[in-house]
Amino acid sequence: MIQSLLYFFTIALVLACGKQGPNGNTFNWNQNSGQGKGYIYVATDGGLSISKDGGETYTNKTTENGLGNNTVNEVYVDNNDVIYAATDGGLSTSIDGGETFTNKITNTLYSSGEVTTSIVINSSGNLYVGTGGGLAISTDGGDSYSVKTSSQGLGSNSVSDVSIGNNNVIYAGTSGGLSTSSDGGNSFTTKTTSNSNLSNNSVYHVFAATDGVIYVAVNSIDGGLQVSTNGGTSFFQKTTADGLAYNFIVGEIYKDSNNVLYVGTRVGLSISTDEASSFSNRKIDQGLGSNKIVSIFVDSDKIYVGTEGGLSISTDGGNSFTNDTSADGLGHDKVNSVYVR
Repeated sequence: MIQSLLYFFTIALVLACGKQGPNGNTFNWNQNSGQGKGYIYVATDGGLSISKDGGETYTNKTTENGLGNNTVNEVYVDNNDVIYAATDGGLSTSIDGGETFTNKITNTLYSSGEVTTSIVINSSGNLYVGTGGGLAISTDGGDSYSVKTSSQGLGSNSVSDVSIGNNNVIYAGTSGGLSTSSDGGNSFTTKTTSNSNLSNNSVYHVFAATDGVIYVAVNSIDGGLQVSTNGGTSFFQKTTADGLAYNFIVGEIYKDSNNVLYVGTRVGLSISTDEASSFSNRKIDQGLGSNKIVSIFVDSDKIYVGTEGGLSISTDGGNSFTNDTSADGLGHDKVNSVYVR
């Protein structure tokens, strides 16, 4: 979910076993939850759209419901049915199914604005929020935060993405490199072009897979997919020479529980079933709403792809897609994030 602004936020909610959520984190479906499994939450440039019937219809939530801003960059729903919406006006949360929202993060937390972009909690329940002013960490459900900056070793105070890896290692994508912490965010080391072979120091996305492989997208038109098999110590690149649709990865990276890798590029969705050795590509010819991929989510046998032309859904492994747009009730055709639970 790359936005035009470089103020970013990331929360990663890592809950014990289940299917994989965004940023490589797993979460557990709560069978005692009041909400039925299969609700679709769609973050758009025109609000948060919710479907309770498998995408047949959507209701759209906006600032009239309390959202901080109608541009929603990321959505996450935890196993207590709390909805987290990262907006251009702060982090908005709802405990009543999206009927009303309160804003947990505003510009009082940091001085660089209140744009937030994604959402998550680690296995200890700690909340990590990437912002334009550093990485904010909450240990009390978001009531209070401590903010980590370059003083603690972050490559930059502009944090674009966060992923939680094995052993709760934090991977923070910044405009100054990939910063990692193994002590809960108290200190960071940063990988850059000079010490890890990254193609560019401006990190857009990071995905720490459960098999230990780290995937990174950088701000470079010819950067390709950065891959590390040693915990982020060093990287090698996968490019169009390996079948990638395009070397500029502007959308999310996602690896499902079957180790199928999905990469959102500027000109299509690239899929690999052999650990990024080769890729097959999906474009508008297969039904995608747009070739510019923004977000990716996989729920069992359904692939949800957020594009700049709607929410594209596949039930046949990505061979074909159907596309939902604002004409079907979405708040906007640009889909920044999708979450199913």
